[in-house]
Amino acid sequence: MNQYEEQYTKRKDNVVNYLNEVISFFQEQQKDDTVAGLTKLKDNVEHNLFSIVLVGEFSAGKSTFLNALMHKKILPSFTSETTATVNFLRHKEEAPNGEAGIVYYNDGHTEVLSDLNLKTIEQVVSTRGDKGEERIATTIDHVDLFLDSDFLKKGVMLVDSPGLNGVADNHREITERQIKASHASIFMFSADHPGSKTDFEFVKELRDQYGNQSDNIFYVLNKINVIRKDEGQTIEGVINDLKKSYQKQFPDDEYIPKIWPVAANAALVARDKDIEEYQGGEIVKTQERRDELEKISRMKDFEERLWKYLTEGERTKAQLLEPINTSMSELVEQRDLLETEKNYLETKESNEDLIKQKEELEQRVADLNNEKNRISNPLSIKINTIVRDLIEKINVNSDNIRKRFVVEAKEIDDPEEMNNYSNGITQKIENRYKKLVKSIDQELQNELLLAVQEECEQYYFEIQDKLFNAETTSVIRIKNANFKPEIIHVNNNVEKNEAELAELKKQMSKIRQNISDLKKDSIEAQVSEEQIAEKEAELRDLRNNRANYNANFVVPDIHYRETPEWKQGSRGGLLGGIAWLLVGSKKELVTTQVADTTARDVAIEERDKYIKGIDEEIDKVKEEKAKIRMGAKSSKSINIEIEEQREKIERIQEEYANKQKKFIENMKKNSKRACKRMARDIEYYVEDCSENFASSMSDYLNSQKKRYLELTKDTFRGSIQREIDKQSQKLDRIIETLNTEGKEREEKIQSLAQNVEKINNLLDESIQIKTDLESNLKDIIEQEDLYA
Repeated sequence: MNQYEEQYTKRKDNVVNYLNEVISFFQEQQKDDTVAGLTKLKDNVEHNLFSIVLVGEFSAGKSTFLNALMHKKILPSFTSETTATVNFLRHKEEAPNGEAGIVYYNDGHTEVLSDLNLKTIEQVVSTRGDKGEERIATTIDHVDLFLDSDFLKKGVMLVDSPGLNGVADNHREITERQIKASHASIFMFSADHPGSKTDFEFVKELRDQYGNQSDNIFYVLNKINVIRKDEGQTIEGVINDLKKSYQKQFPDDEYIPKIWPVAANAALVARDKDIEEYQGGEIVKTQERRDELEKISRMKDFEERLWKYLTEGERTKAQLLEPINTSMSELVEQRDLLETEKNYLETKESNEDLIKQKEELEQRVADLNNEKNRISNPLSIKINTIVRDLIEKINVNSDNIRKRFVVEAKEIDDPEEMNNYSNGITQKIENRYKKLVKSIDQELQNELLLAVQEECEQYYFEIQDKLFNAETTSVIRIKNANFKPEIIHVNNNVEKNEAELAELKKQMSKIRQNISDLKKDSIEAQVSEEQIAEKEAELRDLRNNRANYNANFVVPDIHYRETPEWKQGSRGGLLGGIAWLLVGSKKELVTTQVADTTARDVAIEERDKYIKGIDEEIDKVKEEKAKIRMGAKSSKSINIEIEEQREKIERIQEEYANKQKKFIENMKKNSKRACKRMARDIEYYVEDCSENFASSMSDYLNSQKKRYLELTKDTFRGSIQREIDKQSQKLDRIIETLNTEGKEREEKIQSLAQNVEKINNLLDESIQIKTDLESNLKDIIEQEDLYA
């Protein structure tokens, strides 16, 4: 239990104990009616529930937020499915007969839920149910769920509402009523789309309808953990953007309720040990990580602030002060009666004096009865005049609504937009008429109060309170709510046009493919041409080298040298022959010239080797050149073909654009004609609705006139009758008391004095309690400067 709960519990116990003392006193006085009234007030204090209403758009994370408050995932929360009903979440001990839940249907019957597993809850509260969103929203009025939650056990009732962009008007009305009656309301924005149009429209409606009563709304920015810090976003930046959007919607405002940033899903994971998966698929396993998520969520700061407002806010003060003020009023009234009785006993007035006073009282009673009729007749005349004026005003406003719808319909020239507009026209008309009904009803009350102020000002505040708490009992519905607009189908030979355009697209696609293929061929051809050119250049270089080598080659000369050499010669004649036989042949020294071709042979050999190498290189390059793949077309011819294909596709594109332009022009003409026909049908329908509404409102106003007039008359008649009864009771008691004499009279005077002293002591105690409540229970929701 936090400090605010402890302080509230102490104050509540003080009030309850005080009421027990007062009730005990009035039991001694045998004032059964007073005892019954005070006992009921005491029970209200003892069983009072702090009512918290949560509102916001779909997907703002409301169910997750409520689950986080309860520290347990109880309500279903999905990415796409949403709450489809108004759900009242109370502690299980609040169940009338131990039920898990009760479904209240619009036709009056109820369904008891035997358990509250997730599947059961889905079936009756969310769009995931088998009945579907539309069915659930339109057949179920609200659902009570009785849950085992420590948070709810603290005397809290949570109200989970559908998104503001929901489907059922009755749910919106329930939500508005709960906001009006709640201790605190929480308006939830989402950080991924803060401050939508629907958000601000609802805020504006609350402000317009309830004025200062809408000051009990906290603004909460949920999902702060999805803010992309890596993209430069910050929580403060998103809050500032939300303030700017608020400023645009309410340019005359200088302040905005403080915006509390939270991350409900981080808090839920931190608090519910059964949940392990956090965003991004993270599995949370340690308590340290849960503590980190709790800190990230910022929920504790908001919860502490919420508890302070719940226990110290205006509604809590009013609820605790109401029985104190009532007790004081009853005590003062009883003290006056006792003191009067005591004074009569002490002064010993004669019975004749009392009879005279009784006659005066009877005359007063007769005067009060005459006052009833005196007030009733002028009020009836004035309210009849008021109703006539309001009926005239209704006719004007209804006609303005009619004109507005006619203008809106005539401004639409798109068939799809017109189809959407016409499909929702009945609901739109009913919504606008409903706002008009509320406005007219409020004006009727205000005019009636002005008449009351003129005729019987002393009953003004009592009647004002009764009117304020009176709810609209009649629901205005359009009698002719059978507008079934035919879907606009504009016949513009769409299929033929689409076929022709498709054929042109096909041709263009084929040409683009051809161009793509030709580009590839061109690239390949260019590569081949470049490679061949490179090889031809190589061949030229090789041939030039060969020719240059041959041209520059010089065969070396043959070198000669003289070599002495002994040679055998012949011996001539007979003697020579004999000498040859005796000594052998004749030897002679001879000098000969020898040719040296070595240098020449080496040079020729090197030349032949070099030429052969070049010839081999030439053959190799020729081989490589021969291997290079050359297409049938040159890159130049291919590029020319590409340009031709491009020119062709430009012609087709132009044909396509012209055909499309012509089709759109024809479609616009036909669409305008179709929309014009639909606008005319809507105009007839709205005119019919306007007439029916004006007639229904006339009946409704006369009914409300009768109801409010009876309520007003009953109020001042009741007040007068209470005064009559009070005076009669006082006189009858005095007459009875004056029959006492002697010791009995003295004892009676003493008893009266003691009771007066008890009352004074009780009043002193009530003043202390009241002073404490008024001085300490004055918390308000902080406002921040929009221009700071």
